[in-house]
Amino acid sequence: MQPPSWEATGVMNNIPPAKSLDTASVEGEERESRRVDARSRQVSRQLLAKTAFEQKQKMNDALDTAKATELALRELLGSLKAAK
Repeated sequence: MQPPSWEATGVMNNIPPAKSLDTASVEGEERESRRVDARSRQVSRQLLAKTAFEQKQKMNDALDTAKATELALRELLGSLKAAK
């Protein structure tokens, strides 16, 4: 006769032992994790700088467009006054 399953009893028997972690692999993983974090921060900074530069360019383009529009309007109004 087989013993009841863990589902029936709520008790787990015959659990395999946990794998032992050697400290060298843990330290290596931590170093790799730090390296990945540093790269991630560097990429984030670069992305932030790129976004800031693009926003500054868009603002400069908008200001140039506004100035050109203002000059065109002044020229148009000057032409209308001269035509009267």
